[in-house]
Amino acid sequence: MSVSSELPKINPLPSLRHGAKLVVYRKVTFRVARGAELLIGEKFTLGRQWAGGAPLYPGHFNVRDGGRVEIDGRATFMTGLRVGVASGAVLRIGHRSGANADLRLSCYESITIGDNVIIGDRVTFRDSDNHSMHGKPQSAPIVVEDDVWIGFGATIMKGVTIGRGAVIAAGAVVTRDVPPATMVAGVPAVVKRKDVSWAL
Repeated sequence: MSVSSELPKINPLPSLRHGAKLVVYRKVTFRVARGAELLIGEKFTLGRQWAGGAPLYPGHFNVRDGGRVEIDGRATFMTGLRVGVASGAVLRIGHRSGANADLRLSCYESITIGDNVIIGDRVTFRDSDNHSMHGKPQSAPIVVEDDVWIGFGATIMKGVTIGRGAVIAAGAVVTRDVPPATMVAGVPAVVKRKDVSWAL
């Protein structure tokens, strides 16, 4: 674990893998309960600002007792993040995946984000309604497969699987599964284009 003078003091995390690095920038409130697990393959960066004088916004990363976070390789959440992992919940982030500013992620059961997933500004992930309604399950897992691009202001709701190579348009509210290599848009999101491809 790497801690420099610009980073806040944090509790020791015995579950960090040998040689892994956790980087927490200033203005991020970082809380991982002693009964939680944080497993980092290579490097996990929280709260980094964009170069060139972009603002540095406050944020928080909170994992409750019994929660688990798994980082496979390297991942980065930029400034302004609001991440919460509940007791018994599991958050998995794949290699070379990351979120731009103002990520909102609430994990009550399970959220899995694959490799090479690009998440735009102000995106929300929420795997629970926090209230039961008409006998429907309160929470359901979210799965985002590899190589997905999620645009500015999109919302990903409980029980959704987003297929490999899909594109989620800015402002979309995703309430149903998205097939691979498909672009969806709208509220609620619907298929707008098939056989899409994208690159950085």
